[in-house]
Amino acid sequence: QLLHHRLWDDLRNSFERIAHQDLSRFFQQWVDHAGQPELKVTEISQEKRGKQTAVSLILTQGSQPFRVRIPVTFYGPKGRQSFPVTLTRETERFTFLLEFPPDEVVIDENYDVLRKLSPAENPPTLERLLAARNLVVVPPLKAAARYREAIKGFTTKGAKIKQRMASNLTRSPEASDKSAIRSDKHTYPDIANSSLILPGWDHSTLKPLLGKKEPGDCSAALIVRNNHSSPENVVAMLNAASEEEVSALLKAAFANPLYSNYCSKDGKNISFGIADGERGIRLKIGRLQH
Repeated sequence: QLLHHRLWDDLRNSFERIAHQDLSRFFQQWVDHAGQPELKVTEISQEKRGKQTAVSLILTQGSQPFRVRIPVTFYGPKGRQSFPVTLTRETERFTFLLEFPPDEVVIDENYDVLRKLSPAENPPTLERLLAARNLVVVPPLKAAARYREAIKGFTTKGAKIKQRMASNLTRSPEASDKSAIRSDKHTYPDIANSSLILPGWDHSTLKPLLGKKEPGDCSAALIVRNNHSSPENVVAMLNAASEEEVSALLKAAFANPLYSNYCSKDGKNISFGIADGERGIRLKIGRLQH
């Protein structure tokens, strides 16, 4: 323990001689204490002030306050404006005067701050899918036999099966949970709050949960993306020309779960790729009515 502290003290002394400044607070914050800030925007509002737009937001960082300098960037039709702010308490309000009404605000877009990433910033991977607390397999409306073994494989990893998802999914008017989705006579309030596995490309009505489908020129493909209705969850779409290709693809995918895209051609030459997460903590801002 004594040697550990002496080594860090020697390093700090060396840095201070070069930087010509006291770095004791820096080392106390990032070396002597564990953890990192978890930044969140809990409130945002705007108002006109003459020809300018004033935007006010509340930033939080968790119960253990750090002193962090955070870049805040606003985007709008007339460009972008960036401001540095220093967060020192658990919760603080900041107000910015902009030359244009913004459409979006991004916190720490270029990862200048050592912090815990938000769910939307983490790349969607098979590992995240399999680790999900609520994992649901939705059997396809067509070619069900092709994916029988794949569905069985996912259920052995903890997934639950939701049968007969309709081709016309709608919000359930009788459900108080805004995320509830109705399918025929069944209501599944957990669909939008789960990580989903969708075998086959015929789940077109679930597209809002996934975004654009990307089958490409793969004869078999597994694509994992963030669940647009629930950023902490992911959605996977699986497609293949045959049951054999499904098995070959999943065998390779389960052995290499740190990827977002899995593609094979004729059951051979399986390639892997990672989809990007969002850059920074991004929030849409509603336009002021004139």
